Amino acid sequence: MEFSTLDLKKSTKGRPRASISSVGLRPLYASPRAVTAAKKKDVLELLQWIPPIQHQFFIDLVTTEDAVDMGSMSDYENNEEA
Repeated sequence: MEFSTLDLKKSTKGRPRASISSVGLRPLYASPRAVTAAKKKDVLELLQWIPPIQHQFFIDLVTTEDAVDMGSMSDYENNEEA
């Protein structure tokens, strides 16, 4: 009885994939970015629609009076159309 072999190694066709571990990225910020108190208040009002496992992230948001409110996403969407 004759036997065959089957090569299960990944094909190398196409562009080789870079390993994410080979990309050396430094953190953009040394600490969490602060949001305005008004923005945190708005987010906390929306907790009922956010999965409970993620609530603590939003509860722990850091606020400061120096944070700059960049506006709503609709402000950006309107600017992109122009």
